[in-house]
Amino acid sequence: MLKQFSLVFFVVFGCYMGVNSHPQPLKHLTNELEVHVPARNSSYTEKFIVIDDQKRMKVTQGVEGDCLAIGCSVQIIQFDLTKKSNNSSVIKSDIAYAVKKGFEDKNPKPNIQLVAALAQLVKNFLENKNHA
Repeated sequence: MLKQFSLVFFVVFGCYMGVNSHPQPLKHLTNELEVHVPARNSSYTEKFIVIDDQKRMKVTQGVEGDCLAIGCSVQIIQFDLTKKSNNSSVIKSDIAYAVKKGFEDKNPKPNIQLVAALAQLVKNFLENKNHA
């Protein structure tokens, strides 16, 4: 869960800030936060399949773990940041998934609450940063 948290936060925040590579040497600012859970919380792995800074859209596809471990054949998470007005925007989080044959009765599904909580965290961060 921690690995998914950091990746999802990066994706949502990246939608807002844009992610560009630079040819110059990079300087680093680092933050560490102790979390009172074991580092082995998650076996979820995903890969980026779309990164579109112009559209402020990031899309990842699950490779293993999470819903894939309990009967889903595909899991795709998409984040979009769209302008609502001059003073606001909308973070849209979408999880698309398909269920493997034979698992329909078990009704496996991804956890949208985690993605929604991360969007809320990004919202709080950006609004506080904007009012500081």
